[in-house]
Amino acid sequence: MVMSFGRSHRESSDSTCLRAVMLIPRFYPLVGGSERQLLDLAKEMLKRKVKLLVVTERWQLDSKIFEVIDKIPVYRLSLVRPGWLRDISHMVFVFLFLYKKRREYDVIHTHSNVALGCLGISIGKLLGKKIIAKVATAGKIPKLKRSILGKILIKIFKKADSVICISREIKDELHSIKMPDSKIKLIPNGVDTVKFNSLSPENRKKIKEKLQLPQSTLVLFIGRLVHRKGVDVLLRAWKSAIAKCSQMHLLIAGSGFLQLNSTEEKLKKIVIEQGLESSVSFLGNIDNAHEYLQVADIFVLPSRREGMPNALLEAMSCALPVIATKIGGVMDLIFHNENGILCPVNDPETLSEKILALKKYPEFAQQIGRNARKTVEKGFSLDKVCGDYLKLYLDLNKGDSGRQFKSS
Repeated sequence: MVMSFGRSHRESSDSTCLRAVMLIPRFYPLVGGSERQLLDLAKEMLKRKVKLLVVTERWQLDSKIFEVIDKIPVYRLSLVRPGWLRDISHMVFVFLFLYKKRREYDVIHTHSNVALGCLGISIGKLLGKKIIAKVATAGKIPKLKRSILGKILIKIFKKADSVICISREIKDELHSIKMPDSKIKLIPNGVDTVKFNSLSPENRKKIKEKLQLPQSTLVLFIGRLVHRKGVDVLLRAWKSAIAKCSQMHLLIAGSGFLQLNSTEEKLKKIVIEQGLESSVSFLGNIDNAHEYLQVADIFVLPSRREGMPNALLEAMSCALPVIATKIGGVMDLIFHNENGILCPVNDPETLSEKILALKKYPEFAQQIGRNARKTVEKGFSLDKVCGDYLKLYLDLNKGDSGRQFKSS
């Protein structure tokens, strides 16, 4: 059950194109920011005739080992059981798979973290492939520096041909381990500005009715329900805000499913204990995030740590007024009171005040929403980000003694 992608070694040697393998820990149907970002990037690359596939882990017994998602071949390679045996099986299966397909790709592109990057680098060096490693979340590298195993991983990680950082904070962390500046590429996450766009009042009303949402002011959070997302802080802020203005409803989209540090049950318990059931709805994982963003009135991201949050970019692209914490890649996106509102981390009182302020001053809220849309259009469109990646792929291959490839 192996699908060939790209030109095989039996085809004519003058047939050249970009061919890449994407490695990521989780992928659809498990949905989060990294998964959405990779899927959107992959679909955009397919439009530009790039040949690629996605290799990920198999987290559930009913997950298919192979399937095609939006024309993208996806392989899930690991044993479905927790613990070290699962990790070892994934490394072995990925190596065997990439060895078997070694003549059918040129670039190994890892997404998410340093550990996965090291796996891709180790395999790539053995097979003579170019390796791009993306670091999607800040705060991981400083922790690695404090352990022997972490220092070994950092040493391996520095052998990547290119390292993608999505925020200035992550770039600073790479500098702290003396990653050569020539290898570091700052490429932010991108958003589909066509799909994630604002709607007319008439269309907003139609979608709101279709989704059966309340007519009150809608405040929206989208993300994994884990500690670092800070939804517990949002609920504390919400209790205060709703006491002062009852005509609001909080929508929480996402889940803690298969997350080691899931807070989903804890959050639902807080809602019940604080008597917030009538003003808070848990939506679970959704595949129509754009519709909820298009009908919401305020978007809130109370995270404790982030790289460059996809949900925040998508909200800004929909011209939605946003409130987010002063962290990581958020600081690369938002200028306080211009295209969004910034709050301190772990500060429910200030967060509550900002929610109420946007409710009280709708003209100001609309203006920062319009400015947010302009910010995304200028520097964070998926088209621009995909172009940056394609240029990197081509630049990596310049001067290489092997076969030159180009986008077709």
